Amino acid sequence: MNDYKKAKKLGLINKDRWGEGIDHHPMSKRLMDFLAEHDFRDYRDHFGWKTGGDGDNGETLMYEIDAFFELLDKEEKSTYPKEIIEYIEEAMLALDHFNKTGDRSKFRELMNKWNKVKIFTKDTDFREKNLS
Repeated sequence: MNDYKKAKKLGLINKDRWGEGIDHHPMSKRLMDFLAEHDFRDYRDHFGWKTGGDGDNGETLMYEIDAFFELLDKEEKSTYPKEIIEYIEEAMLALDHFNKTGDRSKFRELMNKWNKVKIFTKDTDFREKNLS
């Protein structure tokens, strides 16, 4: 079964993403930003990617890409240990909190919690020091 059929079977294709207020997958946004700048700078704005409004060609592409990255997320979740998945989910919430408030406390709480679980390598201390 190809990726489209897998995504469709999982209900990732026919979502009303805009109507339901579903945010774009972070990797969709990252990829779209890259493609838009690359297209503009190196291909004379061939596609003329536009984002920011529903109906823009870049927004539509991101909705399509969202389904793909969500499929990859679901496939990856089945191979990662439960602790790693939980950490990633909590890290995304901490990042969202930081982006909205500039407050790094959620990162510190997360590092303290997960250091006790012992899933990090030596460079955890380095990352934790840089959060102050």
